[in-house]
Amino acid sequence: MKTLCLTTSVVKLLMLHKKWLALLGLAIFLSACTKAPEYSIAQGRAGELQFQVVYLPVTSNQTERRVVERVHSLLTHLEQQLSSENAESEVARVNNWAQSSALVLTRDLEEFIRVGMSVDMLTEHGLSLFQKASQSPLPHVFVENHRLIKTDPSLKLTFDALISGYAVDRIAVMMRQMGVVNYQITVNNQRRSKRFRVMPVVNDIHAGQHIVDVEQEINARSYALGYARSPNNAEVYVVYNSAAQASGLAQWLATMPVAEALITADRLNLAVSIHSDAKDSGTRYNSAAFN
Repeated sequence: MKTLCLTTSVVKLLMLHKKWLALLGLAIFLSACTKAPEYSIAQGRAGELQFQVVYLPVTSNQTERRVVERVHSLLTHLEQQLSSENAESEVARVNNWAQSSALVLTRDLEEFIRVGMSVDMLTEHGLSLFQKASQSPLPHVFVENHRLIKTDPSLKLTFDALISGYAVDRIAVMMRQMGVVNYQITVNNQRRSKRFRVMPVVNDIHAGQHIVDVEQEINARSYALGYARSPNNAEVYVVYNSAAQASGLAQWLATMPVAEALITADRLNLAVSIHSDAKDSGTRYNSAAFN
């Protein structure tokens, strides 16, 4: 009888032990499932381009150091080829082409020129993206079959203000090629974000004081955000299809008084948010499309 009681006690103890192990395993499993994803932050500077890339790696080799190297290499290349201030750049080659015959374009330059032309149209020729001797508002430049034609040989491209936004778009392409689907890219205050539900707490390099407020109201998992500061220190944020276009639109609207910028935004159905700190009191104005 004593042996039977002892055996029964051992069985009960083993059963309790198994239940305890099962509960412990379940707790570990739930803890692993609810663990916050570990984001990486790659940041640095390439010439005049300050960058920050917050991302969720999908492979073990997508370390911060490697992403910094890749982004730095890309931005260095873009700045060298697209800056009009670099005498050896592809843009300088276009500007020095004082002929009306076609000029063969590199892939990067063609894409950049097409972006600049689209921004020129979106801003109703309101940005100084072309310098020319004629008084016509038209740029007198065409791209066809990977060739550029300047009907006005004196025309020069001055797209430098679009490089930061264009760089953001190019980094986004690079991240997608790496298989990364969760990222926030910032270059010189221009931004692109994709699929972040809740952004991790990071030391944001964006200079806009109201960037968090604006992003919390953007009802999209994927967006491009352009930023510019007006002469009166108003912050202008524009949501658009690409960071280069959003950046150009923000810079254009920042040249206008707030009332005129809002009228223009509504006329063109642009999603715009303007924060004005005039008279020591912050006031926010949203276009109809932003709301």
